[in-house]
Amino acid sequence: MEQVVPWERMLRALRPLYPTEGSSALVRIPMQRMLRMYFVQQWYRLNDETLHDALLDMQPLRRFVGIDLATDEVPEPSTTREFKRLLEAGRLSTVLVVEIKARLLREGLQMRQGCFVDAAIMPIPNTEDLVEAVRNAKPLPHPTSSAAEPAHPSA
Repeated sequence: MEQVVPWERMLRALRPLYPTEGSSALVRIPMQRMLRMYFVQQWYRLNDETLHDALLDMQPLRRFVGIDLATDEVPEPSTTREFKRLLEAGRLSTVLVVEIKARLLREGLQMRQGCFVDAAIMPIPNTEDLVEAVRNAKPLPHPTSSAAEPAHPSA
């Protein structure tokens, strides 16, 4: 997406709307970070809270949006909502998404909805029962043993 999305052009369109002073939480967050967060949210169809959690949990997303947890905070869901309201007020929310879709089509590419796969190692219930079953299990016969050979009728 680094090569496909016209980031500078989109930032120029957004610059007149983005707050640079006042009490808005957006003042403390780089405009490009919020724009990238907006697109991650669109591409993966995440709500504000899920986006926040994904950014806390997933290093590739943080790298894409430009967040280093050693020095940066992940913007709160309310800040994400504020940014979306800003885009909607400036009538940019649809324009930005359509711009990217058009650019992808010109490049012969298409965007499909993404998904995250989250895996976890979980304890097995009744571990003691499993250990006991393994201890009591009979070993499988070796393929060369007589138990593994098919029975042939004697001639």
